[in-house]
Amino acid sequence: MNARLVAPLAALLAMLPLQTDVFAKGPDPALSYEDPCIVACPGGDSTFVVAMRNAANIPTDPYEWSVFLDFCGCPDLHVAPTTDHDPYVTTRGGCMPYMAQGQDALTMFPLRLGGRCAEARVFGGRDSLPYILLAYRPVATFDQNGDLTVDDADIALIAAKVGTNDRTADFDCDGAVTDADVEIARGHLGHTALITAVLTHSWGHLKTIYR
Repeated sequence: MNARLVAPLAALLAMLPLQTDVFAKGPDPALSYEDPCIVACPGGDSTFVVAMRNAANIPTDPYEWSVFLDFCGCPDLHVAPTTDHDPYVTTRGGCMPYMAQGQDALTMFPLRLGGRCAEARVFGGRDSLPYILLAYRPVATFDQNGDLTVDDADIALIAAKVGTNDRTADFDCDGAVTDADVEIARGHLGHTALITAVLTHSWGHLKTIYR
């Protein structure tokens, strides 16, 4: 065998067990759950929920698998620097938050971010790397201008989108921007990236995922 081919071939063969294991035991996009849209506040008081299940329709191993949210294609979206209070960390220069899957199979992101992003990718991965694309999700933020504070200027930007299908201001995930979305945003006035994250989903809401 050509000596120049030995090293690349050996490296490829070494990767095969890992790749086989990833796709055999990893999350199945058809069986996993992701909230219909990502709604985020710089104060971290709105959560995005993911539940990964594998091809056997059982939760993926929480000690091996993490959920990755890829905002790297959104230059106008700003992820606040993480603190000790955040349950997630970031990679790829800060544009990709990720966190280990929860013991109860539910991974809840209290994302602290602002700005605009039409769509993000949701991945299942491990070893700090995204592997399996689970879904694309629209992104709506209460901080529309990206200064990581929700103020009257943001409310005005949201109100200007009423009557459209601009998903960046669709906070109830119904596909249209209405007065209801404006009222939801008003409830976040004054929130900033300095506010400690608070989970707003109730356990009753989460239980409906697997009914």
